[in-house]
Amino acid sequence: MPDIITKNLFMISWNKALVMAAMKDKEKLGKLLDARIPEDFPNEPVRQHVLPDLLKNLEKDASYGQWSGVILNKSEKVAIGTMGFKSPQMR
Repeated sequence: MPDIITKNLFMISWNKALVMAAMKDKEKLGKLLDARIPEDFPNEPVRQHVLPDLLKNLEKDASYGQWSGVILNKSEKVAIGTMGFKSPQMR
């Protein structure tokens, strides 16, 4: 799934650099996304469970990142959430 832009949102697919920054370095994540990252972003279940699993899958197959990502509010340039499917499409 390519990055998606709507009137109010910008949805950016995960890649290894974004996932690692989201787990450990919010300042770097903000720079990579050119957005403000709230203190509680991503939420604890995503940071502790979803992102480590996603990173493992991205290391095996970069296409995994196409099926999940970060949602930004365009006008405020702030991360407001994450999105994702459990796996890529069946081939």
